[in-house]
Amino acid sequence: LEELVRTGKAASRHIGWLRQAYIRNNKEEKGFDAYMDGLKTDYRKSLQEKLAQIMVNEPAPLFTLRNLDGKEVSLGSLKGKVVVLDFWATWCGPCKASFPAMQKTAGRYAGNKDVVFLFIHTLENKKGMRESVRNYLKEKGYAFNVLFDIPDPDTKEYPVMKSYRAKGIPAKFIIDRAGNIRFKPVGFSGSDEETAEELSAMLEAVL
Repeated sequence: LEELVRTGKAASRHIGWLRQAYIRNNKEEKGFDAYMDGLKTDYRKSLQEKLAQIMVNEPAPLFTLRNLDGKEVSLGSLKGKVVVLDFWATWCGPCKASFPAMQKTAGRYAGNKDVVFLFIHTLENKKGMRESVRNYLKEKGYAFNVLFDIPDPDTKEYPVMKSYRAKGIPAKFIIDRAGNIRFKPVGFSGSDEETAEELSAMLEAVL
């Protein structure tokens, strides 16, 4: 279990088991967080080295989309903030599997007004889609700001996804205060803890 934490592969259940073992050995939970931070030291160092190699600097395409409440959200109006874009769809299993990690990461920055999370629903245009998305978020307890990337009626292409040249979903983009894409992780590793740590490290690198 310790090795899983050291290598960034621990899932929530592993952390729970490690917590139980720690309490059993130490007769109390006090000190567990410091113990966990110590285990993560090597992983965070290797993660920083990895991020330095994959960091990019590309202008983020501007867009204006409507959210679930019909309100327009413009990327241009968010200049000066760090923005996390998450392209997803209700039919995409890996997208939804990554949401607990996204919620965990968003929770870490809930008090930071300089960080904004936008979830762009794309590659789907079925009847009743908005209601389906609303029901899904309510069922899972996610308070995500979902925007809708609606297909062009002529080309049938999804304009925002196309402008970001996303090859598939889930696709995430970290945009810095100047409006430049700095990271663009794709897919989901399957580990909530690993994904949350990676996203947090990316955010810290551009804040």
